[in-house]
Amino acid sequence: MHIKRFVIENFRRFERVEFDFNGDLNVLTGVNNSGKTSVLEAVALWAECFDTKMRRLPEGEVRPGLRRGDYWFGESPANRFASAAIRSVRSTRHGDVFNLEGEPLTIEATLDSSLIDVEPISIRFELTLVGVSEYQVDHVPTEGFSWERFNEFFNAFPRPIETVFVSPVAAILSREEFLTRPAINAKVLARESMSVLRNRLYQLKKQPERFSRLVDDASFVLFNRALRVDVVLGGDEARDVSLDAQVRTSAREPLLDLSLLGSGSLQVIEILLGLHGERRDLNLVLLDEPDSHLHRDLQRRLLDVLMQRAKESNDTCQVFVTTHNEGLIRSTRADHLFHLEAVTTKSYRPIVHDDVLSRHAGLQPSRHVKVLQSLGNETALDLLNALESDRLVLVEGDDDARYIQAIVERVSARNAFRAMYWAFGGVDGLLLNLDHYRTGIFEAVRNQRTLWEKSALVFDVDYVTDAERVAIEAALKATKGYDKLPVMLWPAYTLEATVLVDVAKLAPTLVELVRRDVREPVEAAEIERVTREEFDALVERFKVRLRDGELLKSIEGQRISRKKNLEVLLPKKSLLRMFGEYLSEANRMLDAGKVHHLARKEDLADLVEAVYQRLGHTLQRDGLFDRIIQSTTPHSRPSAWDDLVATVR
Repeated sequence: MHIKRFVIENFRRFERVEFDFNGDLNVLTGVNNSGKTSVLEAVALWAECFDTKMRRLPEGEVRPGLRRGDYWFGESPANRFASAAIRSVRSTRHGDVFNLEGEPLTIEATLDSSLIDVEPISIRFELTLVGVSEYQVDHVPTEGFSWERFNEFFNAFPRPIETVFVSPVAAILSREEFLTRPAINAKVLARESMSVLRNRLYQLKKQPERFSRLVDDASFVLFNRALRVDVVLGGDEARDVSLDAQVRTSAREPLLDLSLLGSGSLQVIEILLGLHGERRDLNLVLLDEPDSHLHRDLQRRLLDVLMQRAKESNDTCQVFVTTHNEGLIRSTRADHLFHLEAVTTKSYRPIVHDDVLSRHAGLQPSRHVKVLQSLGNETALDLLNALESDRLVLVEGDDDARYIQAIVERVSARNAFRAMYWAFGGVDGLLLNLDHYRTGIFEAVRNQRTLWEKSALVFDVDYVTDAERVAIEAALKATKGYDKLPVMLWPAYTLEATVLVDVAKLAPTLVELVRRDVREPVEAAEIERVTREEFDALVERFKVRLRDGELLKSIEGQRISRKKNLEVLLPKKSLLRMFGEYLSEANRMLDAGKVHHLARKEDLADLVEAVYQRLGHTLQRDGLFDRIIQSTTPHSRPSAWDDLVATVR
């Protein structure tokens, strides 16, 4: 379960903002006073309203739409709260939480779940200042809301939602008394979680498996597992007033009191407690600038852990992070990063949906650069991104850069593919200039490694046979300077044509694509049947085109050009047996029902458009291949995409 859509009205600086959140990790960045922390507070306030108003229908009481034993949001006097009792939002004056005082504050969350077959449910609360010291909190039913659906949606009543709000200041008390679970929860909700850090560790120790995972994650984030964190807890809540917590990082080190750890280490432990705490239907982990005390390497490893644990939670843990830290922003995937602007009204989606101007040739701009520059980072340069990336991928064109990034992130379960791309403006530009760039730039520019040492080469040579493709890869591996370079040649005429390699995989991909685009029931069998028929028609059209001679003339011209340009990069003797007669091989493939060796991206678009037309729908061609990538599954994606990940990861 997770918050899919979140709407804030008349809160702090916001008139009305709306977010389409991810179910696992959401990183919010933006200029100062753009409202990053206010978003976390609004999420916490929504959860507090949910928790505070939750009631079970009293025995014998009858309410419309409610059955005996159902849970609901109780009405008056449960609607009125002393202002000081609302702990999730801090303000010096009770009216400060409103953008426009005198108008109600509204927060609405649409919850979705991948675990139960129930439609998403929207829950809206309205908060109004009454007098000078009370808030009235009302549940405002949304369209389609029913208490029956509400009670089916949650399992962990009476508290299906848990919120941990981690402050950016990591300061621990020198002494800590044992507290009850309700008292610990109250401190956490009041953003005083660090004051009960020992108590939270003590409670988690009662669940050995969860505690062990926390220790493993802390060892990874703090020391990259070169050392292991050992947490020793003393005291008994049944007989002692206070408890002890001591830590050591290796068998040779003495035990130290938890309060003697550095701020960064304390903050890591607190954040991980939020991830590994008691599981409910939804655990909201809110991290306000968790990078405040962390070295850049720790930030990157922390982000990996946040992403991995959120994914492993089986849709029960959703993490929200605010930051303006350059290193943390670069380490975040574009589809998990939200950039807040200094405006009061806006709908926000991850920056992966933003338009980014590509460069036809050269180092391709990162989506993160636009964000970093808006924050005033003077070092927000593409070259710095390349130096700090894990991989520099050398490609033919700017489209390849965008698609490869999307494919790797789709295929790989890991957090961010921290890559930059250098495009050569076409395959001829790549073949003619690669060696010059290798010696003149890529081997000369370095951080811990040269750009060349972190490079990978991905391209296609257009019209080549499978045997020729394998021979070219082998020749590159045998060439001095390229022997350690990961290389992949697409087994198709273009990257886009890789989805045409196997029609058995193309058909289910188009089923998912149509369902995403059309958003109405369409029979999968019908989509697959039409796809196969249009695929066969494309094969027949290419048979005709090869017979008329014009296409063959173009193919032979390109093959001569490619061989000539390959001779600039590779030893000439390695090419002597390559590039023989191509027509018979092309026809053999067509006779076998294959078309990927000839099809361009336009042919793929034409095929998909024909499928849509026969189904009675109109295709939006802009962004088509991006949508195709997102419509693939592990069973329907081309095997070449797995080869790509193995090459560039």
